[in-house]
Amino acid sequence: MSQQTGRHRASSSDARADPGPVYWSEVGDGWTENEVRQRTKSRFGLALAIGLVGLVVVALISSAVSGWWEGSTPPAPDGRADDNSVDLYEPVDGLPNPDGSETSTAMAIPSAVDTPKPTAPSRTTKTPTPALPPPATVTLVNPANQSGTVGTSTSLQLSATDTRTGAVFAFHASGLPGGLWLNSSNGRISGTPSTAGTYPVQISAHDNFGSSDSVSFVWTIAPSAQVCAAGQMLGNPGFETGSAAPWTSTLGVVDNSSPYPARSGSWKARLGGQGQTSTARITQRVTISGNCASCTLSFWLRVDTSETGPFGHDKLWVRVLNAAGSSVLATLATFDNTDAGDYVIRTFNVSSYAGQTIRIEFVATQDFSWPTSFLVDDAALDVS
Repeated sequence: MSQQTGRHRASSSDARADPGPVYWSEVGDGWTENEVRQRTKSRFGLALAIGLVGLVVVALISSAVSGWWEGSTPPAPDGRADDNSVDLYEPVDGLPNPDGSETSTAMAIPSAVDTPKPTAPSRTTKTPTPALPPPATVTLVNPANQSGTVGTSTSLQLSATDTRTGAVFAFHASGLPGGLWLNSSNGRISGTPSTAGTYPVQISAHDNFGSSDSVSFVWTIAPSAQVCAAGQMLGNPGFETGSAAPWTSTLGVVDNSSPYPARSGSWKARLGGQGQTSTARITQRVTISGNCASCTLSFWLRVDTSETGPFGHDKLWVRVLNAAGSSVLATLATFDNTDAGDYVIRTFNVSSYAGQTIRIEFVATQDFSWPTSFLVDDAALDVS
């Protein structure tokens, strides 16, 4: 056996059992240059095939992932529909046969990765929640300030609107003048005012959706329109009943004694005449009819006195008082002992008191001596 310069060449059986690496240095050691080239070529082809398979697998996986991301299935490499079958073959040259000869071997390369394909997330269609109707808004029309008259019927129709269809209203009111009432169903106020005055009124409207609105206004009621009741307004004007009523007087003022005669009939009002310090009065409360153009107070007056000289010591006042008699509205005249004489009619215009309730008063005062009598008869309060 000859001396070897490189690695020991094994026998052909050893080479098949252990085809370890072969180097160019083995040429001349029993390996021909062609054999070395074939072995090197076979190993390079195997590495190339494995690398190619790896690239195809990576490309398919990338395509599959990209298809999932876009919500579609990646196509097969040959453009056919993917059925997960292995149907693409690529020839790979240079794979060695057991005897070392070069041959061509077809290697199956899967057209797609035989793994379950990812699926796109399911997209559930969400049923939209029905929109709620907008809230109802009630608008109550303000009727503005109202006016009326006692004894005269009146009515007022309330009105409201709503932003929702099918609204049904209920109306309410507070502060209405006496004699008026509200129909809560149809919103109509009606009636006949009974009392004059100024009334702050608040009204509201409520719908069947729970909304409401309210407004306020002023309702002014005037006294009843009056027609002048012409005539004489005083009661028992000549005192002929023998008593004071409806006058109110100091005791003993209504008198029929002599030597102080009445102007007519038998009775008159005698104030004073006692000859000592005193005060006497007679008063009647009366309502003067409204809308009268003329209102005149008249009476007959006689003055009897024992006083002498030009000075008035004993006096008689004719006055208009308020209805309660607590204050003097006007003093119509003042008489004293210097006005002594027989009956004379006295007349005064009191038209400014038309439509009011007043008191007509006669009041007399006496000093401590020499009496003076003031005789009043046939009084009258004539309106026209």
